Amino acid sequence: MDVDPGNPLYYTNRAQAYLKLERWGAADADCTSALRLDKTLSKAYWRRATARGQRGASFLQDAISDYNSWLQYASAQGKADPEARQDRLLRISELETQIRRAAAPPRAARVPVAPAAPAPEIPVPADGPMRPYLEKIYASYAELKQLWKDHEGEMVTAWEQTSIPELREAKLKALFGEVDVLAYLKRSRSHFQASPLPSCYMSASD
Repeated sequence: MDVDPGNPLYYTNRAQAYLKLERWGAADADCTSALRLDKTLSKAYWRRATARGQRGASFLQDAISDYNSWLQYASAQGKADPEARQDRLLRISELETQIRRAAAPPRAARVPVAPAAPAPEIPVPADGPMRPYLEKIYASYAELKQLWKDHEGEMVTAWEQTSIPELREAKLKALFGEVDVLAYLKRSRSHFQASPLPSCYMSASD
């Protein structure tokens, strides 16, 4: 810093080195110094968000704020390519999930329940040509019902509290990992018009 202490890039470059060493506090401090010199420096927001995302629950909301600032300034400067934008939106979603889970009360222990009765036999002859097709539909419906049962609250929250389509999709991906929920629901709709899913999902996937 002795060469040009007024150059914010010196701070962001050193912050990047601190990130690789997992010195989160030092990286945070250097990015803050850079932003005092140039509040529009998008890479400083990005690197500080990365550091704050690793510093514990009390820093998570600040990390989200930094990612949003990166989106604002990088977009204005033409630096937010689609892949980087999607990455930041997904990181925001992951941080929001962490905050929500940390704030949620502990779940009560589940009361053991009796095993469900076996599914009724599909009323198709064993050698009927429609049987494999109907078995596949039946299994898909059962899987969809279980997915909804396990994650109903999270799905509704992710949907209703998000107005940005990209962030909405990123939130659902964060909740379900490799499961493409929207494509799954759209594919299942043609088989189950009477599905107990909320109308918001059906209209969104059209």
